[in-house]
Amino acid sequence: MTDLASQKSLTRAAPHLPLSWYFDPKVAALEQKLLFANGPGYVGHVQMAPNPGDYRVLDWRSNGAWSLINNDGKHDLVSNVCRHRQAIMLKGAGSLPGGTITCPLHRWAYDGCGKHIGAPSFEDMPCLDLPRHELQHWNGMLFNGKRQVAKDLAKLGGADDQRTDVGGVERQRCATLRTGAARSQSATAGQLTHLAGELADQLQIAGIGSLRRARLAFRNRGLALQARFHAIAGIAIGTRKRTGPWRSRRRSAARADSDDSRKQKR
Repeated sequence: MTDLASQKSLTRAAPHLPLSWYFDPKVAALEQKLLFANGPGYVGHVQMAPNPGDYRVLDWRSNGAWSLINNDGKHDLVSNVCRHRQAIMLKGAGSLPGGTITCPLHRWAYDGCGKHIGAPSFEDMPCLDLPRHELQHWNGMLFNGKRQVAKDLAKLGGADDQRTDVGGVERQRCATLRTGAARSQSATAGQLTHLAGELADQLQIAGIGSLRRARLAFRNRGLALQARFHAIAGIAIGTRKRTGPWRSRRRSAARADSDDSRKQKR
């Protein structure tokens, strides 16, 4: 007989980290020091501030204490906290007014690189510049860390400083959709014209007694073509409930056809 394994070897391994690790401040400090502090430090994409003078406040980074600023095509991470009374200066995204960062409280001013250029009501210039970090570029993505991002990601392909034009890709996609929708609309119009000709032939052959059936056939085929066009164009259309005026018109048409049939029999 084959020897059975010992009880120790049959003990099930722990499937996850201990629960206490998720709430222990000491473990969090170790992770920050050993993992995140030495990591690539992803900040964002160049399209967040695409043009010179544009900025974007990073609300998720220290509650908006840092801003991404495009300084003549070079993206920097600049502090968004005034050196005077620690007020948040920029909000949201946009273009720097006059190319400067101005504190809303006491009008201290800094240039796009964080250099202190103005302090009203102060005889001597304090010269308190804002903290700034130069960012690394890789395929349009921006990083702020100790690692050499281009070297680490070289095996993934692409130029070291290639900046993917996300806006251009989006514009091209929209233009393609518009072209496809226009072609679909033209094709649908042609199909409707052909359908109208077929309906006229059917009316001449079937006579007035089949008017209601031909009318319903035309409506159903027209709705099918319309649904196909909207599906191609990416437009969602709702289904109309058969209540209210639509039901009344249908009943009126049915009564009119019934009256016509009785007159013809007489």
